[in-house]
Amino acid sequence: MTTLKPPKPTHQYQYSYRSLYLSAIGWIQLIAYWSYYVQFPGLLSSSGIEPVHRVFSRAAPSLHQAWIQSGQKIDEDSLCELLALSGMILAALIASGWCQHAVLFAANVAIYGLLVRTGGTFYSFQWDTLLLETTTVTCLTYAPWWRFRPVDNDQSPVAAIPLRFLLFKLMFMSGIVKLQAHCPTWEHLTALEYHFATQCLPGPLAWHAHQLHPFLLRLGVAITLWIELPATLLLVLPLKSVRRVGALLQLSLQVLIILTGNYNFFNLLTMALCIPVWEEEEQQNNNNNTDDARANKKQTTTTILWVLVEQLFCWTFLLGTFFSMFRIVHVGPDQNLNIVLLQDSMWIQPQVFLPWVPGGTLVLIAVTTLVTTTTPRPSKIFHGLVCFLVVGIVALPIFHQIPLGDNQTLRPGPWFRTYIQPYWLVHGYGLFRRMTGVGTVPRGATGWAGLPPSAVARPEIILEGLFAVDNDEGEKEWHELDMFRWKPGAVNAMPRQMAPHQPRLDWQMWFAALGNINHNPWLVHLIQKILEGCEPVMDLVGAASPSMKQLQKIRGKLYHYDFTRLNTTWSRTIPGVEILPPSDDSNLLVPSKVWSRKLVHEYLPPVGTKELKEFLRLHGYKRYCVDPKQRCARHHANPWCPIATSIRQFRIYLLIPSTLVLLVLSRLWRRQRLVPRQDSPVTHKQKRGDSLEEKKNQ
Repeated sequence: MTTLKPPKPTHQYQYSYRSLYLSAIGWIQLIAYWSYYVQFPGLLSSSGIEPVHRVFSRAAPSLHQAWIQSGQKIDEDSLCELLALSGMILAALIASGWCQHAVLFAANVAIYGLLVRTGGTFYSFQWDTLLLETTTVTCLTYAPWWRFRPVDNDQSPVAAIPLRFLLFKLMFMSGIVKLQAHCPTWEHLTALEYHFATQCLPGPLAWHAHQLHPFLLRLGVAITLWIELPATLLLVLPLKSVRRVGALLQLSLQVLIILTGNYNFFNLLTMALCIPVWEEEEQQNNNNNTDDARANKKQTTTTILWVLVEQLFCWTFLLGTFFSMFRIVHVGPDQNLNIVLLQDSMWIQPQVFLPWVPGGTLVLIAVTTLVTTTTPRPSKIFHGLVCFLVVGIVALPIFHQIPLGDNQTLRPGPWFRTYIQPYWLVHGYGLFRRMTGVGTVPRGATGWAGLPPSAVARPEIILEGLFAVDNDEGEKEWHELDMFRWKPGAVNAMPRQMAPHQPRLDWQMWFAALGNINHNPWLVHLIQKILEGCEPVMDLVGAASPSMKQLQKIRGKLYHYDFTRLNTTWSRTIPGVEILPPSDDSNLLVPSKVWSRKLVHEYLPPVGTKELKEFLRLHGYKRYCVDPKQRCARHHANPWCPIATSIRQFRIYLLIPSTLVLLVLSRLWRRQRLVPRQDSPVTHKQKRGDSLEEKKNQ
């Protein structure tokens, strides 16, 4: 008797890692565009802090000359807003899964690339270039070109290799630059004793992580370097179970970073890149025939044995590399437990093994393409060639930024800087090259395990305002301005969660505190906008209160911030820290005081609108602020300005996320309908087909 089987669902509606990855990239693109759009009026508009018209003609000269210069077609503000809205729509289509064609990714590369290049100071971050590079590689090698949605059985076996190599490059470069900078905090594995308090925008759990035992924090630094250096090699190996271990290690690191910091969509994008590392190379068909069942059972046994061999190799490699990089020791008269980095380890000398990784990846692409292409299909061979070229170009920044000793033949020539770098499509990476906010300690002072105490001195700019008073005899006092929604300010305020959104102004204030006012003219322009009460900027900084209209002058002071500490043995060895009273030990979730701070010096002397006029003129800033509802008054012949203004004024852009939710729900409903139930009735056509198959077998 023949067992009747339900028909298989159509390929395009099967669950696949490929479709999941493309949807994840669509969601991340939507987050990036949304964050750009909501901050545009205060940041980049003509009334904003860093207007796009200052750089647009240099960033996109052809587009500026054809569409903007005449003033009859469109203005910079309307163009950027409409491009961001268009990008949101394309990203929503990708995220919903209804259309994931490569053309959509190519369009988003062009749109977001233009927005980033015209974003000036506020769009010079590595995650923006990573999103562009990831979208470019996805467009060329992974997204479908001949269908609207990916089909599992039509995927090239080498399609995921360039994305795996991109993740390897990102993580490996992030690890190696930390050691190349010869920063004592990385070499002594004390970086996490500073990081949680000194990162740009700490997360809600950063204060709690800062209280951990020094040995745990130093072990965390060691594990971070281990994951970012030798463990990255697992990501590009042609062994599925080994790659998955590498992906799990990277995912674990990203989750810990998300819990303690606010790095916008950066961690989500890194986690999305782990999906091609995890995916299957091929789909297996299950048959109910007895011979096939025996063959499958034998194949399953072989597969299990092979996986065990792979895992034995994997963990032997991981444990061997960890103990070749680090050593656990007991230090001092108290025999304090510590972990040290071995400076002679080959894993901190990239010139020894690094050139082999891109070469091995290229060989893997070539061999896989030739072996899996049993019949000469030009499309498969062409796709393999594209993947080969993409990996070769993606690898160039590795040899451009990392010293390779006397081997200069691998370095890219001037053509790389001329034809590749200006478009931000390929980039090098490396966050936290040197740890900032490291304070000074008295000579001879020792902390845990004999190392110098980890004194934190996070620089932070605090703006103060002088307000007009009704009584002439009244004494004028400076008041700290309650603005900036996200960055540290009030000492009693816990850090807040804002990722995956990135408040660009609050981020840039962190960089401004590391320098001086002459290197940050945009900050002077911000102060001028606040003094004039420019509405888009006031909405951005969160200071649109009536009292701000009486503001006469502003000054800036530089403070050194540090988290408060619990009363522990290691905290008492750090000079200058503020230790919480014992009563706070019972309420660790919300301490009575989060930050301690010390005044360092005056960052910006008191200034009013008159004092700023000449400075802003020399730096190319024009005194311009207009009511957002009236901004089209000077663009009479421009038909696009009223459209862009109406979309923002009436919140029409809110239709995009709501439409996306409807698209996702409708796609899930349709997939549920197309996948038949196991107990569904058998149709006449199925019965007839099974009868013919049975007669044929007889």
